Amino acid sequence: MSRFLISSRILLHYLFAIAMISIATVILYALRDALDTPLVALLYLLPVGLSTAYWGLRPGIMTALFAFISFNYFFIKPYYTLAVHQPGDVIVLMVFFVVAVVISQLVGQAREGQ
Repeated sequence: MSRFLISSRILLHYLFAIAMISIATVILYALRDALDTPLVALLYLLPVGLSTAYWGLRPGIMTALFAFISFNYFFIKPYYTLAVHQPGDVIVLMVFFVVAVVISQLVGQAREGQ
């Protein structure tokens, strides 16, 4: 019974992490015309750090991956595809993903140290 509760709790952590990125994507998408691409990338880092702080490293890494995919799909031209045509956008995406994973690692280590 307790194994089931632990598994369901872990599943909820992942679902909350996905929900956090989904909510951030909806808000940022509504503001897409008013926001620059680098600002969108920075704003996506907030749910990555928060999900790691609240639910741990693995949900944080998954949040970073979903943020990376959402950022590419909705905010990098051409929109609504994972293809990238500008070399500068490839660099932005790679730097974003590396920074998101590093933030998850650091927050996860700080969380474990408490």
